[in-house]
Amino acid sequence: MVLLFETRCGFMAGCVVLVGTSHVAKQSLRDIRGALDEWSPVVVAVELDKARLAGLLHGGRRASSWSVLRSVGVAGFLFAFIGGFIQRRLGKATGVLPGSEMLFAVEEAKRRGLRVALIDRDVQVTLRRVSVLFSWRERGRFVLDIIKAPFMQKKEMIDLRSVPDDAFVKQAILLLEKRYPGLFKALVEERNTLMAARLARLAATFSGTVLGVVGAGHVDGVAALLANKAFSERFAQGERVEVVKYKRQKSKRKREAKQRGST
Repeated sequence: MVLLFETRCGFMAGCVVLVGTSHVAKQSLRDIRGALDEWSPVVVAVELDKARLAGLLHGGRRASSWSVLRSVGVAGFLFAFIGGFIQRRLGKATGVLPGSEMLFAVEEAKRRGLRVALIDRDVQVTLRRVSVLFSWRERGRFVLDIIKAPFMQKKEMIDLRSVPDDAFVKQAILLLEKRYPGLFKALVEERNTLMAARLARLAATFSGTVLGVVGAGHVDGVAALLANKAFSERFAQGERVEVVKYKRQKSKRKREAKQRGST
């Protein structure tokens, strides 16, 4: 799922390409590598914050349950626990650990000597927002939906190895917005706005392509905001986005040749 958005509007130097991924699908890794090869971006912007990237780099090490509970509230903690459990189970089924595609994007950017930007909201802020916006009515509906799910007659087979198609993603997002509007606002809408704003800022800062690697459920929302000229112009001059520039890594063969030459 690759979309191109020309965001050049006077003062904007670059454009944005979005790659929609599934957090447990091997196809996502191929899509990311293909986009890097095709578009040769100057910046790779990933749906991560510093804490999540650090967790991925250190093997998914997590803070204690008590400290997380105190920080994000009961609803945020329970949602993070259930969501993490489901993602780990799906990851075992597909052979891809949750978040591997984002880490892959960072490591590929590092190997190619590209800039990397973290564009997602701090995960603890998001979970605190879940605790605030996820109403008791929605929580009750959520529990009932989990209980009823095994008895639903209409079932659809999903290939977990690939990124879901556009129609499935749109249907899932619409259902989330309809049944759990508070959860949708905290997890999708607010983060779409922040990530689109940061992508617009990056496109205004760097001449060339900014490759945005985001979950498939965020693509349409982020794309719609970027396509809005007023939005892009407003946030292109907004808060500076921290970017890390890596030196291009030499191949193993070149490193060995250099070592032989120095001896």
